Amino acid sequence: MSKGKANVATGRATATGRVQVAKYDHKMKNVFTRKELTVESKFNTSSLTPNQVAAEGNVQTAGGLIVDRTTSKGLGNSARAVTTGAGAGVGSQNNR
Repeated sequence: MSKGKANVATGRATATGRVQVAKYDHKMKNVFTRKELTVESKFNTSSLTPNQVAAEGNVQTAGGLIVDRTTSKGLGNSARAVTTGAGAGVGSQNNR
């Protein structure tokens, strides 16, 4: 279950003296273990922002920061599987 964005202090201050934070995509709770997770979603080879890198060691949830990476190849394989599955379903409907 997602609780929204996770904000984690970097340990630095902004030019105006406020606490600098990194924003990660998800603060989640595992429904089975009840452990909270901090997850950042990235696509292909995109990297963490400088603030995210600075705050990574300050993430307090189980397992630290989890980077969930989606690739274009993975999306292509998923799309292919869905298309193939849909085609197979249509074929079986026509064979009745």
